[in-house]
Amino acid sequence: MTTLYRMLRQLEKDGLVRSVWEAQAGGPARRVYTLTDAGRSLLDAGAGYLERYRHAIDTFFGTYGATAKRKERRG
Repeated sequence: MTTLYRMLRQLEKDGLVRSVWEAQAGGPARRVYTLTDAGRSLLDAGAGYLERYRHAIDTFFGTYGATAKRKERRG
């Protein structure tokens, strides 16, 4: 858990998230984190990269699987 909160503090310091304390009825306040516009842009860029990477891997295994099936039928 300490690693998670350390990372959240760093993300906030970097301007990628912001946090506010939110009061709880009958309990202690809790810290709520939200993405900033910069954080959303970085997340979107990372997701786009991962989507392209997934497509490349899917293409590879599609080609590999088709090649393996042809070899299997031959012999």
